[in-house]
Amino acid sequence: MPEIPSIKAHERFVSDLKQSGISWAVIRPNGYFSDMGRFFSMAQSGHIFMIGEGEKKINPIHGADLAKICVDAVDGECREIPAGGPDIYTFRETMEMAFNACGKTPWITPLPFWLAEGGLMVTGLFNRNLADLFSFAIEALKFDHVAPAYGTKHLKDFFAELATKTH
Repeated sequence: MPEIPSIKAHERFVSDLKQSGISWAVIRPNGYFSDMGRFFSMAQSGHIFMIGEGEKKINPIHGADLAKICVDAVDGECREIPAGGPDIYTFRETMEMAFNACGKTPWITPLPFWLAEGGLMVTGLFNRNLADLFSFAIEALKFDHVAPAYGTKHLKDFFAELATKTH
């Protein structure tokens, strides 16, 4: 997603890092449990608007599992490490799992991409930072995000932990 401002900034840094002459490792997690926690928050409200049909896949990773990858990457070998968690879900399955953890019946309303992109243009007129965040979210839902699996922590357990903290 090189046209997204935040991604562009990250990739400029990666380019500079690779040219720096120092040892480097670039960890590329495809999604975080903490980000999936937003689905849990929306599920608690009883309804989620989903951009697209939710058929694209992701295997997000827990922060503790990602931390181990980071520590292991400090061996001096220059490389990029794509990283995901042990389980692959569609975005729709992730949202349904969040509803189940909340004990609520899934109520998910798909929104077509053209509508979300139109809303993005309007948002950009008033709040560029929010529009940049939304543009990332919209683009991310257009393709699969499956990376090599690492770790032992499962999203279902993460949602269950969130549910116990909210009761």
